[in-house]
Amino acid sequence: MNHEAYFLMFHVSSLMFHEAKSVSLFKVRFFIYKMKKNIKLKKNITLDDLAKMVNSGFEEMNIKFSKVDKKFDLLEYEMNKRFDQLEEIIFHEYKNRIERLEDQFKELQADFRQLVSFKK
Repeated sequence: MNHEAYFLMFHVSSLMFHEAKSVSLFKVRFFIYKMKKNIKLKKNITLDDLAKMVNSGFEEMNIKFSKVDKKFDLLEYEMNKRFDQLEEIIFHEYKNRIERLEDQFKELQADFRQLVSFKK
């Protein structure tokens, strides 16, 4: 037997052990089929194939990162928009408050002048 056969036997026995020996024949055959398919694919891989797989993985990650970048750009735009709105609200609120304080100060000044003029 070669190492592939030992590999298959080991995985089938471990599969049977983990499933409490209630593995159907279909499951075993399906598992062996998958393992043989994987082993055949592993034998035929060349350096060019490996380079293509790595390149496609990088391309997929690039696409995913570009989507994430777009989401961050949209999030940044929305946050800036909301901060601008908050700044505008706060600015107008404080502007109105300062104007009221100035009016109250003018009234107090007028009242103080009247008091001073009564003393004279």
